[in-house]
Amino acid sequence: MKTSGAASANIRRIADPDRIIVDFLNTGLSSSLQQRSLSVNRLGVSQLRIGQFEPTIARVVLEVDPTAGDWETRYDAAQGGVWIVPAGGRDQASLVPQPPSDYDGPLATISAVQLQGSQLVIKADGFLFYRSGWDPESGGYRISVAPARLP
Repeated sequence: MKTSGAASANIRRIADPDRIIVDFLNTGLSSSLQQRSLSVNRLGVSQLRIGQFEPTIARVVLEVDPTAGDWETRYDAAQGGVWIVPAGGRDQASLVPQPPSDYDGPLATISAVQLQGSQLVIKADGFLFYRSGWDPESGGYRISVAPARLP
């Protein structure tokens, strides 16, 4: 987001549906801004919306996959704006699932992967964590599970 100086931003996550809300304080949107909605389909973000939430608050909303990581804002004086980026860097927006750090369960063995109607069913003998979304490198939809192994 282009700014005329360092902007103060509040960022938070809301569930059901999952969204990242970024409020820019003491900020007004340019009247020349035409496109206020954009399909993203990268890094777990399906859509971006922007609007004037209150007279002094501009709002950016990222519609995100429930398994997507958190996001943060960074001011870049050289670029003259505020960047909304994956927290911890682009690598943190990976589609590789990360089980909670306190999870010490065994690897699940995947016994079958089936398409049943409009659902993909992954059968395993244990608990699985998953992430899904569009893979920016291949352009394909990727579903990753962990901790798991094939027989």
